[in-house]
Amino acid sequence: MKRRTLDVVIGVFLVIFLVLVAICLVRFSREKLGKKDPILETEELYQTETEIYEDQLNSEEFGTELWDSEVTEIEVEGSELSEEELAMLESEEIEESEKESEKESEKESEKESEKESEKESQKEDAKKEESKEKDSEKNSEKQEVVKPKYPYYIKVNRQANCVTVYTYDENGKYTVPVKAMVCSTGRNKGTPTGVFRTQAKYTWRILYGNVYGQYSTRINGSILFHSVPYRKTEKNSLITNYYNQLGTAASAGCVRLTCADAKWIYDNCVLGTTVEIYDGSSPGPLGKPSAVKIDKNHPNAGWDPTDPDPNNPWRKQAPTLSGVKANTVERGGNVDLLSGVSAVDSAGNSVNVQVSGTVNTKVCGEYKITYSATDSNGNTAKADAVVTVKDTVAPSITQTSAITVYNSTTDIEKLIKSALRVTDAGETLDTSVITLDISNLKNAMNKKSYGTIKVSASAVDAYGNKTTTSEVKVTYAQVDENAPVITITGNAPTASVDLTNVKDEATRKSKIVTAAKNAVQKGTNYTVKDDFSKENEIESSLSCDYQGSTSKGNYSVKVIITAKDKAGKASQKDIMVSVAVIDNTDENAPEITIIVSKPTVSVDLTDVIDENTRKSEIEKAVKGAVQKGTHYTVKDDVSKENEIECSISCNYQGSTLKGNYSVEVIITAKDEAGKTSQKDIVVSLTVVDNTVIQQPDGTQNPGNQDTQGTEQDTIGNNLDTEASQNIEEHSETTEELSPISMYYMFETKIVA
Repeated sequence: MKRRTLDVVIGVFLVIFLVLVAICLVRFSREKLGKKDPILETEELYQTETEIYEDQLNSEEFGTELWDSEVTEIEVEGSELSEEELAMLESEEIEESEKESEKESEKESEKESEKESEKESQKEDAKKEESKEKDSEKNSEKQEVVKPKYPYYIKVNRQANCVTVYTYDENGKYTVPVKAMVCSTGRNKGTPTGVFRTQAKYTWRILYGNVYGQYSTRINGSILFHSVPYRKTEKNSLITNYYNQLGTAASAGCVRLTCADAKWIYDNCVLGTTVEIYDGSSPGPLGKPSAVKIDKNHPNAGWDPTDPDPNNPWRKQAPTLSGVKANTVERGGNVDLLSGVSAVDSAGNSVNVQVSGTVNTKVCGEYKITYSATDSNGNTAKADAVVTVKDTVAPSITQTSAITVYNSTTDIEKLIKSALRVTDAGETLDTSVITLDISNLKNAMNKKSYGTIKVSASAVDAYGNKTTTSEVKVTYAQVDENAPVITITGNAPTASVDLTNVKDEATRKSKIVTAAKNAVQKGTNYTVKDDFSKENEIESSLSCDYQGSTSKGNYSVKVIITAKDKAGKASQKDIMVSVAVIDNTDENAPEITIIVSKPTVSVDLTDVIDENTRKSEIEKAVKGAVQKGTHYTVKDDVSKENEIECSISCNYQGSTLKGNYSVEVIITAKDEAGKTSQKDIVVSLTVVDNTVIQQPDGTQNPGNQDTQGTEQDTIGNNLDTEASQNIEEHSETTEELSPISMYYMFETKIVA
């Protein structure tokens, strides 16, 4: 029986051995041909993965990709590029890879000379810009910017474990960041750097270790973007430990993402999108997002919090409020209710926090504050906190002004408190809360010990907080009871003031007052002394209220001297000033005195026919006959004789015929003040006229001469009628005849 059992066991082992040998031979032969048997590969992979899976479960490292080259071709659904497209991309990638290799080797040196290269780049840009301007002048048509074929450009910062997606700007350059994603790249730099093009997309892609990526996009070869691995093709089988590793290097080479981020690339980045993998100390222009840490004991731990599936239990999970806690603030201080408080939804997205309730920091007490945060799914989280306002700080006392106490001071405490200020929690308190200890001051006053005395002050607020004793400086000074003494010294002061041509009475008095005050000088005409204040500390002033005469003459004017010491004590004393008023104002007109009462003059009007000319000659003669100093003199009480302006005027309207006449001449005198006077003087005038008149018979008769004797006189007695007729005869042709013309007409008539 035992023998039989042993044979069976040996037979079983032999069969197993033969099967294993057969498998090895098949694998060996296929490897020689460069092929693998799918069935054997799958079985072997499954067995190996099962062993690793069990080891990882025990070591809590389940789901790592290890060697992504071992990823199978098994997939639920997906899309890949055709062989032609793949070949085209591969050729492009070769070129890009060569460029990136050069970049990688020079990257360190580029970092060191980054500033210099930027300057050079700016210069190059400037040159290119100039070149473009020149080209635009030559070519009127401008080329339009060609939009890139691919909307996005993906950069993976391997060092920072952060992905940044860019789109293109108006110049077609990928410079505009649109999205940042936290990721996990390969441990020990297992993720290769370089520039690649996406080649395929998958859902529920099986990964090494018999785990799955819900959304995957092939970057290059065995390197994928994929969501954090799941144990099964079920959304509630997330490997929580892997999810909590986001933000650190944790994969075997692929780029792990949250479900939402992996789906975003799957949905929005078409095949052929460029992926640049590099190392950099800065995560990127949008920073590095943080991922939510999942408690492995949480009921929803099997789900990716970012999974957009409506059945995702995290979507019903209220946001998480952080930093809500009780707080204590000092009365009068400031409180920021949102300081340190934040909220995130189940997917780790920030949620705005609302605050209800207020805190009055001026009033002690407890204030209930409610915080709430509502996510995009309508889930709301609330938390309460109590803010306690306390007053634990004592008031402070400050001295705002100097304090001086005299023996005569009555309410000393009131005086001292008026110079103090009490503040508590930003508020000014009434000085009634101050308690003073003035015993030192009283002792000094009793002993007449003048000087600076320190007084103690303290205050208690409404909450019982008492200040430590403050020292207040009080000056104890002797009272100055006496006013300064004014002593008049020297001779009585004198002054003069010239009021010539000053007519306004108020101005004349003001000038007299000013002259009198200016004549009184401290130290010369008076001195001041005080028992406390020094001479230069005594304020002196002069005043005068003159109401006397302002006419020319000498007057005694009273000036009041006032002296005031530092204590405000004042004294006054009068001093008389002798003021001489000078006034040379000219009030009277010049006086004209006639010396010769009737000067004589003759004027020859022979052959002067025109009446106006005859009168002008007469006026000229009589005016010339009146001479200053000979016929008249002028005198003024102010102006000198040579300063008086004299003029002669005459308006003669009498006869211009031959004969003797008395003519009135007006003498006018004007002084410097503009005062004028006039006086008449009579001049005895003789008119000579030897004009010869031609008679009708050819004989000549001297005009205006007594050649006819008595006969002419006889005839003349009867000629009035004939002369009148003769004038009437000429009145038809002559508008106006002068007396001399009429005279000659009359003579001619007589002769005829």
